[in-house]
Amino acid sequence: MPTIDVSPAAGADDAWGRDNDATFDSSGVDIFATSNTNTAFDRHGGVRFAISGPVQGDTVDVAHLTITPTTTSADDANCDIVAHDAEDPADFSASATAETRTPDTSASVPWVQDGLGTSAVNSPSLVSIIQELWDADFGTDGKHIVLLLRGRTDANKTFAFHSRDAGSNYASLHIEYTAGGASQVAQNWFPVRR
Repeated sequence: MPTIDVSPAAGADDAWGRDNDATFDSSGVDIFATSNTNTAFDRHGGVRFAISGPVQGDTVDVAHLTITPTTTSADDANCDIVAHDAEDPADFSASATAETRTPDTSASVPWVQDGLGTSAVNSPSLVSIIQELWDADFGTDGKHIVLLLRGRTDANKTFAFHSRDAGSNYASLHIEYTAGGASQVAQNWFPVRR
C-alpha cells in the first residue's frame, strides 16, 4: 500500500490568524488553533503539504495529522479540521491568511480532546477530507493540500503546536492509500501448451 509522510516546507507553509482583525503570523514558532466563546480571541491554524504520488480515483485508507503541542497549558484541542477546497492552494502570505482562506471542504473533522501533553499526537482520522480532495483531483500528485484547524466558539480552550520555523517537532501528514481504487495485484501469465 503506497504511503505518504510529508511535512511543511520552510517559509510560509504554516501560519495562524484571527477572524476579527488582521492578526496573522507565518513566521513564528507556534501555530494556534484556539477556541473561544468570544470571536475576538479564537484563532485558526493552517498547514500546507506538497503531495507526490496519488492520482484521482485512488482510495484513501488512512490519513491523519501529527502535531506536537507546545506546552501543557496549550494542549486542549477544540477545533474543526477542514481543507482548503482548491486544486493547488498557495502558501500562507498576508493575502491568503489561515482565518479567511475559503472555501472549505464539505468534510469536516472535529478534534475535541483535552490534555494532549507535549509529545507527538495524531489527529482523528482525516480520510473523509483527503478523499473529497482527491475525488475532485485536488491535492493529488504534484499539488498541495492545505489543512485548516479552525478554533471553535463553544468553549475557551488553548491549543498550540510547533511550527516549521520552530526547527523540530513540526506538523506532518500521514496518508496510506490504494492506487486505482482497488488493490493492484501483479499477475504472472504463462502460455498454455496444447
